[in-house]
Amino acid sequence: MRLHTNPILYYCLVPVAIAIWPALVWFKFVPQAELQKARWKQYVPEVNAAAAEILKLEPDRLIERSPQVKEQFDYMTAVSRTAVKCGIPTGSYSHTTGMVTKRSSGQKSQTATVTLKAVSIVQACRFLSTMQVDWPHLECTSINMTQDRGAKDRWTVKLGFEYFYD
Repeated sequence: MRLHTNPILYYCLVPVAIAIWPALVWFKFVPQAELQKARWKQYVPEVNAAAAEILKLEPDRLIERSPQVKEQFDYMTAVSRTAVKCGIPTGSYSHTTGMVTKRSSGQKSQTATVTLKAVSIVQACRFLSTMQVDWPHLECTSINMTQDRGAKDRWTVKLGFEYFYD
């Protein structure tokens, strides 16, 4: 008798599997979700404090196209300020910018490539997130990471950006 051709096996297995699934969800997955929820709840005060500090330091950044924000986007200024914020030395980064182009929709954009040399993963991630938080119309289009030989946490990171002007 072949096991997979016996229909009685399926008549027994399918209801058992259907009965086990809710028990598995109730006794295994729900408690794990509760633990993860409790773990994430401990970060809420930190996030709220950081958001309050951002609101206090630069409230106009939260209002898109705010008239109080007089500064125009410039890759050189944005990259150098962000590198200083992230602790990246002056000689460890460079950037090249493309021409400002106009899309068929009429929106202007400009591309750039930023190269970070001999940085840690944390510095690279902090740089990328700070750039995108500070400039909401900036999009990261590509990331290329190459580990430096002979060092555990030293990377050369090439980031492609595109900024969309209003």
